[in-house]
Amino acid sequence: MGAAYAPYRAAYSYKTNYTPRIVSLVRSLGGMAEVVSGMEYALARRVGNAPENILFNGPCKGADGIAALLEGACVIIDNEEELPRCSARHLRTRNASVIRRCGCTSISAAASPRVSVCAPNRSI
Repeated sequence: MGAAYAPYRAAYSYKTNYTPRIVSLVRSLGGMAEVVSGMEYALARRVGNAPENILFNGPCKGADGIAALLEGACVIIDNEEELPRCSARHLRTRNASVIRRCGCTSISAAASPRVSVCAPNRSI
């Protein structure tokens, strides 16, 4: 899977079907895990995904999202309420990867892409 789409990597949405055999197959083919809950994150880890191969998505991450971030998963920040929980002390003390999702109303039409990727330990 990886060579066919290089330099991009596919991420399989666990909420679609989180049967262990299927998600293990995706991992064995080089796919990443895209999870939205602590249960899905735990399953991704149990089938052998390293934290850096997991994208933690969803609008209400809470403590599960912070735990995933601190382990090394990439956390997708969906709204302003999540930003303070995932930034500050967490991003300064760990090698954190986050993606900030921006809605169309928060950027101008001439601005760059709707999703910006932040480098580890960089404030957003």
